[in-house]
Amino acid sequence: MIVVPAKLGCSRGIMYDTIGVPREGCASFSDDGYPVSDSSNFGLAANKKQRDVLRAFLRSATHELTHTLNQIHQEQETAADNSIMTTTPSVADVLGGRRAEKRANAIKPS
Repeated sequence: MIVVPAKLGCSRGIMYDTIGVPREGCASFSDDGYPVSDSSNFGLAANKKQRDVLRAFLRSATHELTHTLNQIHQEQETAADNSIMTTTPSVADVLGGRRAEKRANAIKPS
């Protein structure tokens, strides 16, 4: 794995599969981040760079590294959840949806 102080612009990391050998390596881009255009549920990470949100950066880097172990996105197998192989925007949406559901249940009259 290589961590690059750069911006890919369409993701937070990438796999190296360009010469026909699957899962050669991966990179994570510290200047990419969590734009609200990807998810409105990024919370405190919204519109920040990965390097400024270390816990989220570690999650994204771990996600890319796990691709090198031949793991695919969780959404391709079943459905989005909060596992490491679910894409970051989908995790934010799953957890954001749960928070919204809890808030809605908390304000229901008894």
